[in-house]
Amino acid sequence: MKRDVSPLKRHIEESPKLRALREKRRTLRRRMWGLVLALFLVVISGAIYAAHRPRFQIHTVVVSGNQVLDDDDLMAKAEEYLVGNYAYIIPHRVSFLYPKDKIKASILAAFPRIHSISVYRENLTTLRIDISEVRGTALWCSGDPVIADITTPCYFTDEAAKIISHAPNYSGNVYPRFFGGHIPSGAAPLGQTFLDEKTFQTLLAFQERMIGFGFNVRAIVIGESGEDALVLDVDGGSTARVRFLHDAVYQTLADNLAAALEKEEFSQALAKNKGSLEYFDLRFPNKVYYKFAGEN
Repeated sequence: MKRDVSPLKRHIEESPKLRALREKRRTLRRRMWGLVLALFLVVISGAIYAAHRPRFQIHTVVVSGNQVLDDDDLMAKAEEYLVGNYAYIIPHRVSFLYPKDKIKASILAAFPRIHSISVYRENLTTLRIDISEVRGTALWCSGDPVIADITTPCYFTDEAAKIISHAPNYSGNVYPRFFGGHIPSGAAPLGQTFLDEKTFQTLLAFQERMIGFGFNVRAIVIGESGEDALVLDVDGGSTARVRFLHDAVYQTLADNLAAALEKEEFSQALAKNKGSLEYFDLRFPNKVYYKFAGEN
């Protein structure tokens, strides 16, 4: 149904003045949007120009708080995320846009020894990395557990048996040394946990009891067949082993050995022939067996 339009309304709609006003408004809107676009392009261009200015880019990485980890290694890991550009235009090293979270996460993943880390911009051109390290509790060594050679490469572990960093070569028994454990075949040691925390701590305590008995413990060996051992340095450069089962109650083993050492016959024999001691066998309940070289 066709709607009737009043002559007055038709006159207003067809008024030349009204048409001119509408055209003027359209022109103003086009100019306004053009101005907004121009301003946007100016701002973007200015931001891109500023982003490429050296004064607004990070050029220096400073590391503090590390005692064992090397400065250069930490700085190199941070630099990996400062190279390149966002969308091929904005450099990653721009002071206000650098990838802080990625730098932090990558350093934590690469260096298990780090306990805590803070990454922040000291000024427009300097990035600061403050860390605290986990204190090394023991060493895990990658050599043959049967031989327990203390010249083989070793790693620091934390108090939960997690391998946290490479260790320098130590002469003597500065740290307890572990051989063996649950490291997947072919896996890189760093970041791996070679033993459950409870067993790790009780083995450390057992070692301390042996030291208290006057023995020098060279290594703690985690065997593959359910039998573990302590390797003792005895007189004359020889070694002896303390054999025990992996699921043993170490406190009981130490108490049994303490009782045996208090017996006069054995204590005198040990004092005379310590260098020829071959082993203590603690695998049997409430029994302590031992052997000196040359005995049947």
